[in-house]
Amino acid sequence: MDIAQYVLDFVNQTHRSIFLTGKAGTGKTTLLHQIIASTYKNVMVAAPTGIAALNAKGVTLHSLFQLPIATFVPATAVDISLAENMNVVTPKTLMQRQKMNAYKRRTLKKLELLIIDEVSMLRADTLDMINTVLKSVRGSSAPFGGVQVLFIGDLLQLPPVVKPQEWELLQRYYKGIFFFHSKVIEENPPLYLELEKVYRQSDTNFVKILNHLRNNEISKEDMQALQPYIRPSFRPQHNDGYITLTTHNYKADQINAAAFASIKGKEFHYQAQVKGDFPEYLYPLDVQLSLKVGAQVMFVKNDLEVPKRYYNGKIGEVVYLSEEEIRVKLADEDTVIEVSTYEWENVRYKSKSESEEIEQEVLGTFIQYPLRLAWAITVHKSQGLTFDKAVIDLEDVFTSGQAYVALSRLRSLDGLVLLSPFQDKELHTSSDIINYATQKAAPESLEGILSEDKKEFLEKELLRAFSWFEVATQWKIHANSYKAETGKSLKSQFHTWAVEQSKACDAIIVHSEKFLKQLRSILATPNYDLSFLMERFEKAYEYFFPLWERIAFDTFYTHFQINNKKQVKAFSEELTALEDMVIELIVRLLKDRIIFTSLLEKQSNDWKKTDFDRANSYRERLLERVLQQWRDNTLSGKLMEDPVEIAQPKEKKKRISTYEQTLLLWQQHKSIPQIAAERKIHERTIYDHMAQLVGEGKIEVTELLSTDEISTLEAAFSQSSEDTLTAIREIVGEEYPWETLKIFKAYYTKNKA
Repeated sequence: MDIAQYVLDFVNQTHRSIFLTGKAGTGKTTLLHQIIASTYKNVMVAAPTGIAALNAKGVTLHSLFQLPIATFVPATAVDISLAENMNVVTPKTLMQRQKMNAYKRRTLKKLELLIIDEVSMLRADTLDMINTVLKSVRGSSAPFGGVQVLFIGDLLQLPPVVKPQEWELLQRYYKGIFFFHSKVIEENPPLYLELEKVYRQSDTNFVKILNHLRNNEISKEDMQALQPYIRPSFRPQHNDGYITLTTHNYKADQINAAAFASIKGKEFHYQAQVKGDFPEYLYPLDVQLSLKVGAQVMFVKNDLEVPKRYYNGKIGEVVYLSEEEIRVKLADEDTVIEVSTYEWENVRYKSKSESEEIEQEVLGTFIQYPLRLAWAITVHKSQGLTFDKAVIDLEDVFTSGQAYVALSRLRSLDGLVLLSPFQDKELHTSSDIINYATQKAAPESLEGILSEDKKEFLEKELLRAFSWFEVATQWKIHANSYKAETGKSLKSQFHTWAVEQSKACDAIIVHSEKFLKQLRSILATPNYDLSFLMERFEKAYEYFFPLWERIAFDTFYTHFQINNKKQVKAFSEELTALEDMVIELIVRLLKDRIIFTSLLEKQSNDWKKTDFDRANSYRERLLERVLQQWRDNTLSGKLMEDPVEIAQPKEKKKRISTYEQTLLLWQQHKSIPQIAAERKIHERTIYDHMAQLVGEGKIEVTELLSTDEISTLEAAFSQSSEDTLTAIREIVGEEYPWETLKIFKAYYTKNKA
């Protein structure tokens, strides 16, 4: 079994936290998206910086956990004299300042899997802050409050940023500043797994040099192999596909500005469309993109269309510009692409009140052409990119490992130009990183570790599934609260009902404690029979599930009876809290049943997400049954009150492309202005989507254009010797807006093909 499959199994079948690393080009990002798509767990994705979070389609760690911009000291007190002009927090002061609302706490309590991407940038003290917040919010002393954490990143990429005065304080508590120096990781080390198959480079000699560079093992033979590529006087020719990788922003800016200024011709400006909540510090590109025909550019996102024509880092030359069109010829190819805008989303996580799921909510969008000038770029900004040709300038290196980062952007040695030989400081890799790499799990040990972890996971989940003492306690507290009610209050009328519910819970606990004792006895037996264990679980499930469902049903029904009554807000909130506890308990039973069956029947590689979706939507389905009972009773004259509105069951939303989202709204007969308003993006972008959908045959052109418009434009396109929108508009005039021309062009191109 390969490492990627082990990662998936550890995530879905165990509680173990994992550090997943790999050289550049080994598929870490691809695996990240596969995990998100396949896991049944409530998952959140976060990263140390805004741009890293955008690329991972997640949120920043500071926003997710409401962390202060501060230095964290894992001690009860701190020497203030060392902390002059610094914002310093301890575990106590961190939580004293924490103003997390109940809604956010509820969401974090539902969290089961936290994925932290680009972990190389995560400071040790920041990770200890996260651990402190999770333990406090979730009321658990377990590491990260019992949340499984998947750390992803290459430690030879961007390092954490620590100011000298911060390190002066932190070095008293930490051995280093990387995430693995944190107290929580030192005490609870994650399983270290490494993806080793390199997809970016196929040149075995180049891969060997990169490996040696990573491990501070560069040899004379390696240096000799690089010697032919040292060309100090090399200067790229006009748009020959080379990009210069340099160490500082000002150098890259100077190279780009000079090359851009040397191009004669009209300058076009393209303004980004920013909608909703999208802070400036998250902007993935400049708000204004300035281009000229002849400019060398780089794509900053992978192509969304099929077949994939370009990738993140692909170089090209601008060959045509108008107010509404950008065409780029790919370097070393004859392919010319009409570039479409790309939509970045600023999201947050929220808890769905009608289910046990966590989902993403889009707060705002940033829409711009995914291009930037690309005669030069810094080594740091090149992280995650792939180049065919690069000129590497490592003069003025200011951090270790930059030589590796720069070289590993290339597909092969064929596209490499070095402006100078490597110096020792450029080749040095942190000894802390090399030492930490010795903790990597041996491949031959993984099957045994996974087997033990699966067993531990199964046992803990089994015991947790039937541990309900806290639920019964809350029902007892609720039943006792009626003693403070006056005889005239509406709540007092339900006193007998509450006592009966509490007694029902107590009766369940008596039997569940006996079953837990039996479970512990079985689990204490060496080499216990898994089939027998599953048989006992099924028997218990069949006995307990209807009892809890009855309590949940009656609680919702009671809630209906006080709906729209006066002075029952506190009573209603009490019932909601009890409903949440019982529903969470039932959903856990449903999900554990799916997990145990899959594990014991060895079907764990084929998780049935539809089954988990159904379990998560249990509340909705139960409410429908309660509503039906209410209606039946109302028709028979037993009740007169009106029921609350019940949400209809919904399938769990699958993440679909931005074009598909527009198509779905269009199929609901919404207009383009309505779609733009609902999606919080500009109407022009919706028109771009329409053109794309027409070109794919998913929308008929007649839905958007009249017969007369189609006839006129067909004649114009046939008459024109060029297929640019500018040329067509010169024929038809300004009567036809750019949006109409784009839509028709997509239709015309599809039919001509």
